[in-house]
Amino acid sequence: MWKFVTGQRTAPEPGETIEMSPLWLPHPTPRGGIHAKLADMDAKGAKNLRGKIAIFEADKPVVNKQSNHVKFIEQAVKEGALAVICSNGGFTSEDGESSLERTHRLTQNSFSPFNQQQWPIPAASIAYKDYGKLKAAVQKGAKAQMTVLGQMKPDTQAYNVIARVERGTKPIVVSTPLSGWYDSAGERGGGVALWLDLVRWAAKPERKASYLFNATSGHEIGHMGQDYFIEKYAPKPADTFAWLHLGSGLGTYDWEETQAGYLRRHDSEGVQQVGASPDLWQFVTEAFAYLPKKKFIPAAQAQGELRGAFDAGYATFGLYGGNMFSHAAFDGPEQVSPILLARLARGLKAALSKLETMR
Repeated sequence: MWKFVTGQRTAPEPGETIEMSPLWLPHPTPRGGIHAKLADMDAKGAKNLRGKIAIFEADKPVVNKQSNHVKFIEQAVKEGALAVICSNGGFTSEDGESSLERTHRLTQNSFSPFNQQQWPIPAASIAYKDYGKLKAAVQKGAKAQMTVLGQMKPDTQAYNVIARVERGTKPIVVSTPLSGWYDSAGERGGGVALWLDLVRWAAKPERKASYLFNATSGHEIGHMGQDYFIEKYAPKPADTFAWLHLGSGLGTYDWEETQAGYLRRHDSEGVQQVGASPDLWQFVTEAFAYLPKKKFIPAAQAQGELRGAFDAGYATFGLYGGNMFSHAAFDGPEQVSPILLARLARGLKAALSKLETMR
């Protein structure tokens, strides 16, 4: 596994700096950066990109394999561009637009092969509000300096955390991701807190079921930690009773954008989606009916590690929150509500207690 520590920026005009997030696995620039004119790309492809820094707007978040950013970057390389900068397609709301993506730089996940293979040229994403500055610079024929600095460390070791409670029965697996961009307190904090609480709860002598707890690294680069766990440590689906996944943003507040800024809502539940495989659907819909704002979805439509466990053949269910500031540098602990987490912990323990009786 590769490790990359970076600082990055681009300056379209003297004295102006735009912060970027390199697309993983990053391709660093020379220490002095890349100095070149900017060139705009449209949906039809490239326009005179040789020796320039190409810019384009992705149609979907670059974490999405269906995003057109791969096509654009391949075309930029073919046409001789020195580097590429994209405005991310964004985590869109129901009206098709994400205000946070417009105003902030959000770091994006990667997928195979680029979770462990460098992009052929330096590539980075920026906030949509800064994309207009780059387009204006193209019109002026301005030069830019793009800098992506960092040290590539091959063969870096990442870690999963595994705990077992053995009672001679098929185990219930409980998983959550550990890793994230920046502090990721809202994205990961709630899942980790609930996971630790359930470890302590499952170890109590009055519990009757076996449990296998797994907290994984590598979520952002194709769920590599879970894939490794399933390959090396997880029992086969036939030898597993059920798999509970604690996803991102659990216990986080909902926010509302106003003219005064972002205001925290007081009707938050800390859960937006509850997913389940067909064999657990009735149990899950009954167990989590106390959350009136949640949306039940089939595990086949879920994302992340819950979908991975389902695709591997496990009887699965899982919860996801809606952390508005996921992947932002300021995703801190103030995004998480202890009250919402305590409510979720009680609900999860009640659900697992019922599940134990169904063995």
